[in-house]
Amino acid sequence: MMSRMWYGIGFTIIPFFVLVLGYLNVHPELYRSIPPNFSDPHSSPSMYINWSDEEKKDPPIEFVSSNHKGLNVWTEINTISSFWDLWNTPKSELEYEWEYKVKNLTEKKRSVTVYYQLVDKNDNDLNENSKTEIVEPGETKTIKNTSRINYDLLPLVKGGSWSVTNRETF
Repeated sequence: MMSRMWYGIGFTIIPFFVLVLGYLNVHPELYRSIPPNFSDPHSSPSMYINWSDEEKKDPPIEFVSSNHKGLNVWTEINTISSFWDLWNTPKSELEYEWEYKVKNLTEKKRSVTVYYQLVDKNDNDLNENSKTEIVEPGETKTIKNTSRINYDLLPLVKGGSWSVTNRETF
């Protein structure tokens, strides 16, 4: 009598746990979040402004600060049409915002383009995007942009780096 009860429990509990695990696999938004250390200040392995020889003597712009922070985690929605679809984990991406603050030290408008990259510990680029803005004379401007990176790459992110090109506007 007791062994039949264990069969009943086994045929009930095991499928229940398999279905719960499958449900959690196709709904990673329940447990994926922005890593707590993603926005921590990191040492930036490569940062430079593309100066001409003349600009190196008397720089026209000045770096003030830069950083990045996580905003949201986006996950695809998979259609489940069979039991086996429970084992296809949907793709997730982290949306993040980077900002770069620069000061125009000249008396003329400058066009500043910032190329911001997330990099790993070996200085490999994991994600890059750019934004161009006009900076008025004497103005300190914050240039911001958002981008997305594959969630699976987040453990590799060790910091952000940037490069800047600037030119005088007429």
